[in-house]
Amino acid sequence: DINAQGGFYGGVIQAAAVKGCKEIIELSLQYGADINLQGGHVGTAIAAAASEGHQDVVEYLVQHGADINLQGGNYGTAITEAAYRGHQGIVEYLVQHGADINLQGGNHGTAIAAAASKGHQGIVEYLVQHGADINLEGGNYGTAITEAAYGGHQGIVEYLVQHGADINFQDGHYGTAIVAAASEGHHGIVDYLLQHGADINLQGGVYGTAIVAAALQGHQGIADYLVEHGADINLQGGHVGTAIAAAAYQGDQGIVEYLVQHGADINLQGGYFGTAIAAAASGVHQDVVEYLVQHGADTNLQGGNYGTAITAAAYRGHQGIVEFLIQHGADINLQDGNYGTAIVAAAYRGHQGIVGYLFQHGADINFQGGHYGNAIVAAASEGHHGIVDYLVQHGADINLQGGNYGTAIAAAAYQGDQELVEYLVQHGADINLQDGEYGTAIAAAAFWGHQDVVEYLVQHGADVNLQSGQYRTAVTAAASEGHQDIVESLLQHGAVLNLHGGD
Repeated sequence: DINAQGGFYGGVIQAAAVKGCKEIIELSLQYGADINLQGGHVGTAIAAAASEGHQDVVEYLVQHGADINLQGGNYGTAITEAAYRGHQGIVEYLVQHGADINLQGGNHGTAIAAAASKGHQGIVEYLVQHGADINLEGGNYGTAITEAAYGGHQGIVEYLVQHGADINFQDGHYGTAIVAAASEGHHGIVDYLLQHGADINLQGGVYGTAIVAAALQGHQGIADYLVEHGADINLQGGHVGTAIAAAAYQGDQGIVEYLVQHGADINLQGGYFGTAIAAAASGVHQDVVEYLVQHGADTNLQGGNYGTAITAAAYRGHQGIVEFLIQHGADINLQDGNYGTAIVAAAYRGHQGIVGYLFQHGADINFQGGHYGNAIVAAASEGHHGIVDYLVQHGADINLQGGNYGTAIAAAAYQGDQELVEYLVQHGADINLQDGEYGTAIAAAAFWGHQDVVEYLVQHGADVNLQSGQYRTAVTAAASEGHQDIVESLLQHGAVLNLHGGD
């Protein structure tokens, strides 16, 4: 099949176009190849040829009916491909033959944005002169000026501003041009944009503001400059929330100190980490953690993914930070975030030394909270046998219920960890305890196809007809995933097929 598609290029005609093989294209067309076939990385044959600078192939394809504006592939259209690659002759030919300059699609959105991203000023100017909408948004970065600012192409930034680009246009990954420039350390562009009306505190994109972008990427010169020109140090937005949290996460103590000296609220909450101290703990920067505490950071402030700084440090396995925080008043049992408490986070990640240290300093082994419910379930879910054993030896309730798995034995069964299942049973785990997504340990094992675990549980008293959880019974769970051997084994051990329940 001459039009069969597959692989990186999509089809025969696209592959030939990429290589500039006009003879193969001609032969392909004679055998019925679709000149507008779409597929693969570049989308169409004309886009493929345009991308690689094969103008003779582009012209041949146009003369034989190629749709010049057909969209597809990573860059959207042939003109965008040519613009991105810097093939001005092809760009001009396509425009002269009807290419829509403002057609949107692909990673860069438009031809002018694609050209701006790579610094092809000649193409940018040509497109503007031929009707390109300078403020058209689209693609990953939003507009042409943001693309140019991100790439550090100051000449293009200035040209675009002189021809009507909206400096404060918001869209795309970085939100605005000044944020894009700040994130990449392009001081000259940041300065130019401010002098021409850029809003220094405009929020948008993954960083939120220009100062957060500069702080996160370690551009202290730009951070200082932005503060001197009116940036709001405490403005919140973006993934990390604040400039001080961004700098703290990266361990850039110079920027952290500068921000504190210029009025940054050290306990301001927001973003993924919640607080600056939690960000520093997550980034395992003990020097920054210590500096923040010395300057008034609340070690028990709650918020963000980890909930508290001590939980963040425990999750990351930095015992030094854990110890420092405890010595400076951190509540070891404070509950918040996805992991609930510090000991649960440490147990989940397999940091046995921290689990032991926390227990010795008052951590409640059976405290419940977070996605995994408690420490023993968290450890069992990841197969940390040593931690499970330590917790059991120090008083963990082996049948404590909570979290998505419900119980430690269900978590171990879910993972197919027969050794751990056996250990838990030998130490008093209730095989038929009901809780969590799968309801019972046997249903969890059955759903995931762990036949050895299923058989072990049956041999040790699991009720094969117990109804609970999303699938209600073990046989239903096994059947839903096509585990015929387990279904047959369960039936042989008394499972009833016509029990009602489950999704």
